[in-house]
Amino acid sequence: MGGRLAQHEDGELLERIGAGDSAAFRQLAERHTLRLLRTARSILRDETEAEDIVQEAMLRLWRRASELTVENQADGIGAWLNRTTRNLAIDRYRRAKRVDLVDEFPETAASEESPHAQLENQERSQDVENAIDRLPERQRTAILLFHHQGLSVAEISSVLETSEHATESLLARARRTLKDSLQSVWRTLNDTD
Repeated sequence: MGGRLAQHEDGELLERIGAGDSAAFRQLAERHTLRLLRTARSILRDETEAEDIVQEAMLRLWRRASELTVENQADGIGAWLNRTTRNLAIDRYRRAKRVDLVDEFPETAASEESPHAQLENQERSQDVENAIDRLPERQRTAILLFHHQGLSVAEISSVLETSEHATESLLARARRTLKDSLQSVWRTLNDTD
């Protein structure tokens, strides 16, 4: 019952924010910021980055409050904020990883692999990234947090706000989907060679 009451209060605050009420915005931000920081921190493992992500999520709320009022009555604005924070954090994490990979490749790969092998590895990496991008949002999030960020199943469960069993199921489904997708892509490539 407490969750429904908080959700109802959030809905009222959201309506006021949509009308430009900055006091209502501060109140809603105070109610959700700590949880959102935990979510962003668990993905990024960096306090400053997590704070930036939460600020961006709250800014999006401020800008979109009038259109979110009706749209989010069923889920509640807390769920919208959590999804937005999680997606922003994952996007930032992925951008940072791409920069790191680009910085690392020239010296090590050039000296150890032939140009053909380098191209094949880049193509396979791109295939994997594309397959991950095509996963449903929760499966993609679970896979990225587990394999790229090194979070435990318990930590991912906390981020996704789900049980450990459900997280394990998400990971298993994501792995099966990735395996099937990549086998299909690579089989097609081998058939054309």
